[in-house]
Amino acid sequence: MAEGAIYDMFDPETHVVKELPQSFEKYVVGCDYGTASATSFVLLGLSQGTWYAIREYYHDSRQSGRQKTDTQYSRDMVRFLSGIRPRAIEVDPSAASFIIQLRRDSVGHIYEADNEVLKGIQVVSQALEDKRLLIHESCKHLISQLATYSWDSAASKRGEDKPLKQNDHAIDAIRYANMRAIKRGIFHAPIGIPQESHYW
Repeated sequence: MAEGAIYDMFDPETHVVKELPQSFEKYVVGCDYGTASATSFVLLGLSQGTWYAIREYYHDSRQSGRQKTDTQYSRDMVRFLSGIRPRAIEVDPSAASFIIQLRRDSVGHIYEADNEVLKGIQVVSQALEDKRLLIHESCKHLISQLATYSWDSAASKRGEDKPLKQNDHAIDAIRYANMRAIKRGIFHAPIGIPQESHYW
């Protein structure tokens, strides 16, 4: 039965880096979308078999007291990419209006993310375990959330494995991005997760 920290294998001394490779072979973006809560983008880059979380975007409407529109978030995405053309931008599948806005703004390679939570947690856990997912020190929200993301103890008592739904927006973004990466077979998939050789 699940309990305690979800990513207990995450070690800032091991997984957080100060320097990034000079070049990357491909990029993937994960995007968790919130209207009254936080919206997070995470950019991953692949270099020699390792994915790096290069940078993050994080806007919390509650903390800032300012809610953004889909148009504003789409513009923020363009600025966030800074000319990079990712192979895929995996967006929270519940964010239908935002997906439409991104396509209207000619942001390419937009996909509805795979939101199978437990499978996604397995994927990220394996990537961290294999040290094939590293995070740049500038990704403060992602680093903090990787360290604090926990199982819901009340759900565990009912025999359910569910994460607590709090402070998880950057976590969800990295999960969406990694689900895209794993289906290309870049990471070693845990048992039960199919690898699709023609996903891109």
